[in-house]
Amino acid sequence: MSSKVFIDTDIFYNILFKTRLTSEARQLLEDLEDKTFYTSLTVVNELLYISTARFYKQRMLAKGPLSLRKLMARKGYPNGVISGVKSLLKELEVEVVSEDVNPDSVLEAAKNLAPTQ
Repeated sequence: MSSKVFIDTDIFYNILFKTRLTSEARQLLEDLEDKTFYTSLTVVNELLYISTARFYKQRMLAKGPLSLRKLMARKGYPNGVISGVKSLLKELEVEVVSEDVNPDSVLEAAKNLAPTQ
């Protein structure tokens, strides 16, 4: 049985788009190819959002966060972005896990990790 490795947004982004970290991200996944990859719905949502932001900004349709939000409210996620993310997850055989997190628990954990004053 192979162990699981959580893949976060930055790894997916650097695989999906050519960046200065693309080769390192690819090498990392190759080094871990015997592992089972998983991620969360939050990561998928983040990847869709930042990929959509890149898509609209490259086409000069959105200049900043507010215009991006308005554009996304009107047009939604581009089909190319959705299919690209979907293909990447399928190609890497990534298991997407659902999350059931109580916001109060997250805030309490953050409070416990805060430095004492």
